[in-house]
Amino acid sequence: MTIPHVSPNLEIFCRNERIMDYIYNMFFPYISEVPDETKIYEKLFFYKDQQGELYVEGTYKKEKSEVGIIPYIEDYLLVNAVLEKGYLMLHGGSVAHNEFAFVFLADSMMGKSTMMTHLCMNGFEYITDDRLLIDTVNGVILPYNKTIMLRPEGKKVLYEKYNHSFPTTLYHYGKINREFYFPELCRKKATKISKIFILERREEHKLRIETIKNSERLQELLKYSLSIRSCRYLCDYVSLCDIGIEKIYYFDLDEVSNFLKTYG
Repeated sequence: MTIPHVSPNLEIFCRNERIMDYIYNMFFPYISEVPDETKIYEKLFFYKDQQGELYVEGTYKKEKSEVGIIPYIEDYLLVNAVLEKGYLMLHGGSVAHNEFAFVFLADSMMGKSTMMTHLCMNGFEYITDDRLLIDTVNGVILPYNKTIMLRPEGKKVLYEKYNHSFPTTLYHYGKINREFYFPELCRKKATKISKIFILERREEHKLRIETIKNSERLQELLKYSLSIRSCRYLCDYVSLCDIGIEKIYYFDLDEVSNFLKTYG
């Protein structure tokens, strides 16, 4: 298995098919099973996987150290994402409806993946989940149609909502317990971002939208950044602030999807 279009190139070796299946779903479409013979790959060997923690031998630095396989690969993607000025990677998800692309930023356990799945099952086009790659110069979200990975809590919510007819594939290995869901309708092109939302799940049984003040937008964006936080990229964050940021306080998934369908 290889990750072909990142810098540096990476080739992964592991005899455990369960682990390779997880990595494939985590990083599709950055994964390719056929190496490009015109490129030189850095080889990556697993040497330990205990209690669900996967380790590799060596890093792309000179010294060798124990590193988790998932952070290791993400580091490759991050290096690739910020090679050119104007690109940022954020923690969130994104869907499209008609000409609008909506970006959702959220902390873990806020129901982000559950929300993306629900929206995709209600006519929205899937752009990405968990990792957002944004071109801040043009104000567009780049498609990264990876498999949505649901926690057991999210699967339970959706399973009950859709009367037990919810198509997922169970993955369990060590500490990793996820349900894989791949949306049928995916947006394959870069799309202009219409609005950035911050998801906040509350027990309030009424949808509430709160506009973030201009003076607070940069601080909010930085909370969800997966890119390097340095002065070099500060202008990129500022450019993203101009799009407009709102907080969505929600309890019911349908209220959010209904609101987005009437947007604009």
